[in-house]
Amino acid sequence: MDALDNADGREIVAYHWHPDGRGHVRLPHLHLGAGAMVGRGERVKAHLLTGVVTPAVALLLAIESFGVPPRRADWGARLHQAHDTLQPA
Repeated sequence: MDALDNADGREIVAYHWHPDGRGHVRLPHLHLGAGAMVGRGERVKAHLLTGVVTPAVALLLAIESFGVPPRRADWGARLHQAHDTLQPA
């Protein structure tokens, strides 16, 4: 997952990382989309630095903050374990 959309298909957050220099911001960052309803254009275009975000962290955000229903009863333990495994050294 690189983005989380609302029920209307509007992007809430998007995680980007362009270490190859494809953009002017080469560090991991996120963007707040129109679905975040921040109301200010510069915030939608802002590159909010995050550090490395594993897929597990993005899924935790979706479940814990945006009410996406988990598919497993042990989702919390599994996602924390996956995050720990994927964390860069």
